[in-house]
Amino acid sequence: MRDALLFWSFQGKLLELDDKSGEHHSVLLRFEERSDALRVYEPYLYNREEGDEPLSDAGYLRVFGIQDLEETFSIEELGGSRLVLRSNLLRLHLRRF
Repeated sequence: MRDALLFWSFQGKLLELDDKSGEHHSVLLRFEERSDALRVYEPYLYNREEGDEPLSDAGYLRVFGIQDLEETFSIEELGGSRLVLRSNLLRLHLRRF
């Protein structure tokens, strides 16, 4: 996935999942960070023109490494320009741009 154009953008309490190639819909989620965990929940399809639509299908999230509509990741590394998250299925290595 290193060459994929997939981005996680955090701001306030919102997380935007964006595919800059345009192949997948952008998604907004709420998130909570604790010292050792990141919980993501309440996903919405991003659609400013017609209104964001609540998601009921986790399939939209899987391309971004999220398997369920609500998921908690263990934070393995957070610092500098790196964030490493681990779920029951995947380890995600994110870097800051």
